[in-house]
This record gives sequence, structure tokens and C-alpha cells, in this order.
Amino acid sequence: MASLAEIKAEIRHGLTTGVLEFFIPPLPLKEVELASIEAGWRLDKRGKYAEAANVFYTIFQKEETPELKTEAGISLSQMLINLGKFGQARKILEQVSWVTPEVKPENRRFYWQARIEEKTAWIVDYEGDFREEIKRLEEARRLAGEIPEEERTREMEDLLSTTVHFLGRAHLGLALQGIKPKENAGKAVSYFNTDLERYQELRRKGETRPEGEGFQHAWLARCYLVLDDEQQAEKEVNLAGELFAEYTREHPETGVLAHFNLLKGRLAAKRGQVENARFHFEKALEIRTEVEPYPKGAAEAMVGIAWTYFAEGKYGAAMHYGFQAIKTYSYFLLRGFF
Repeated sequence: MASLAEIKAEIRHGLTTGVLEFFIPPLPLKEVELASIEAGWRLDKRGKYAEAANVFYTIFQKEETPELKTEAGISLSQMLINLGKFGQARKILEQVSWVTPEVKPENRRFYWQARIEEKTAWIVDYEGDFREEIKRLEEARRLAGEIPEEERTREMEDLLSTTVHFLGRAHLGLALQGIKPKENAGKAVSYFNTDLERYQELRRKGETRPEGEGFQHAWLARCYLVLDDEQQAEKEVNLAGELFAEYTREHPETGVLAHFNLLKGRLAAKRGQVENARFHFEKALEIRTEVEPYPKGAAEAMVGIAWTYFAEGKYGAAMHYGFQAIKTYSYFLLRGFF
């Protein structure tokens, strides 16, 4: 029998998703000149998701080779996810699923079918439907598991790593919805530590990926905040900050330090340090609007700023930032502030 927390989460998700899908317009897509997968990902790295979407859309519309068409469609769906266009991303993934069965050889077909499930898991993660997310991730892992281990490429291993990370996010999401909080947060810690071990092993081999390594620490920090272990949470936040700084030195155009500032803000807020919290939330907002624009990250920073003004009794300023957050990225109403 479903718990009260589970019933409330399902009702909230069903009602709010329907409303948001109705009111959020799709991204206008158009074909562009000189489109290539590489050009699309270069734009993505600079936070130019709408422009990258047009590049991937062009390839998806024109390409006849099943695998390249599939890759372009899945890449397009990721840009739409980044922009909060979830209904539109779903429709693209549905179209991709008609093409993928034609991909050869079999291992490549399994890989791309797993990627479709993984991207669908991203969508339901951002919508706050964490049980569905777990189902999608398990199916992605089943499909990827059809590929013999000795034949797996690095991108296939990266896919499996992503599924482990998002399983952690899904269980943390359930915890934050009030569904067996300690149990689900504990499971999330286990998944993030498993993925962290992979990044640490890559570092030992000389294949450093500080951004990915930092994200594991960042999500572990969120878990420890739920588990009321502020000391461990702070340790994880600082480790994430060091790794994000390492990545930023090589990629100054990235906005990953926004994640660090959001977490520093949340930690300060939990301790009642309002001005310190606002400093970090404002820094995160600056990064997510000027360095690497990202609607979801900007909205999260705005919600944090709104909280600081509310804590000070400045309700007008709090409402201003709250409404700006809704306008920027309405889906945080579904997923919550984490």
C-alpha cells in the first residue's frame, strides 16, 4: 500500500506536469548551414543550447544513416532537456526510437536504445517522477548489459556510469519527497560513492575528469544535508569546489562553479547564516546568467536568494525572486529545490 508521501508526490506530479506542459511553449527549431555533431557539442559546452539544438535538428532531419540520425536525435533531446522543454524532448525521443532498430551492428543498437532510456530518465528526474526514473535507468542498464563486457567502448562505460549517478539522484529525490528519507538517502550515498570510485580509478590511470568527480561529491553533500550530517556535507562541498576549480582552470567558459556556490549557499542557509547564503546564491546566479547560461541553475539560485530575503522579513524582494524563478524554470515546482 502506498504511503501518504507517495500519494502526495504522485498527485503533485500528475497535476503540475499537465499544467506546465500546456503553458510552456516548444522551442522553435530551424535548419542551419554546416551542421555537424561536433559543432553542436561545441555550442553545448558554451551553454548555447538553443543554437546547438538547431544544429542537431538539422542533422536529424537530413541524415539518412540510422546511427548518425539516432545520435543527432538523442543529442537534440538533451538540448531540449537543458532548456526545460520536456514534452518536446519526449516527442523527439519517440521519433528516435523508430530509427534505432535499424542501427547495426547489434551492440550499437543496444547502446543507443539504452541511451533513449537514459535520456527519458533525465526527463522524469527533472519532473520529479523518481520511481519512473528508476524503472527507466534499470531498463537502460539491462540493454547496456546485453553488450559483452570485452566489447564495451568508453562511451558505453560512461553510459553505465551515468545510470549509477542518476540512480543516486532518484533515491535522493524520493528521500526529499518524504518517502523513507533515511533509507533512500543512504541508498543514494551508496550509488554516488560507487560512481565516485570509477572517477578516482580513472584519475589513478591518468585520465582525470574533475568535473564528473566533483559532481559525485556535490551530490553526496546533498545527501548528507538530508541525513543531518553537516560536517560531512561541508567536507563534500569543499572537495567538489576544489575539483570544479581544477576543471574551470582548463575550461574557463564552464559554469560548474555555480554548483559549488549553490551548495555553499544551502549549507549557510541551514546554519542560519543569511548574508553568507545570499552571497553564494548571487554568485551562482551570476555564473548561470553571464558565464554559462542555464535556466535550471539560475532558477535554483533565485529560489535561494528569495529564501534569504524571506528570512529577513523582506517579503517583497522574496516574492520578486520567487516569481523570477518560476518564470525562468517552472519545473522546479515539480522537482523541488535541491
